[in-house]
Amino acid sequence: MSVSLERNRYIIAKFRSHFNTNDVIQNIRAACKYVTPRYGFSHSEIGPLALAFPAGVGITRIDRDTLKRIDSLGHSLRRTNEHLAGKLHDVYGVNVLSPLHLERQVEGQSLRDWIGAGARGDLLTIKDEVFAWIVPDSVRPAVRATLFSEGALIATV
Repeated sequence: MSVSLERNRYIIAKFRSHFNTNDVIQNIRAACKYVTPRYGFSHSEIGPLALAFPAGVGITRIDRDTLKRIDSLGHSLRRTNEHLAGKLHDVYGVNVLSPLHLERQVEGQSLRDWIGAGARGDLLTIKDEVFAWIVPDSVRPAVRATLFSEGALIATV
């Protein structure tokens, strides 16, 4: 799990078997007692990539598309800050969003309304200005395809 707090990041690395979606949400709620993240996501990787990926840092022996996705995240984290201006890096199982993200237009409506208009996961209010969008594996490819074509994602592949 990784959340952005302006220039700071909060990253947790655990074994998959010890950190399910409910654990992620509980951890976000606990962290939000002290901070107000503006963007974040929960993503699972194996080995050293688990720590390198959310920092936007590539490592050797990964496929080209994953390396491009890592590079696009790193570029936003260190240079453009698109993730703080309403774009999502990609669509993950759990996405921590701000009001700017939810106001982004998708197919002629706000992302908030678009999520609610179809089977596109659940949007939870964590606290004022912090939301968690849970996107099930079964709908994630279609959700990602739409957001990608709408220019709402930072990931280039």
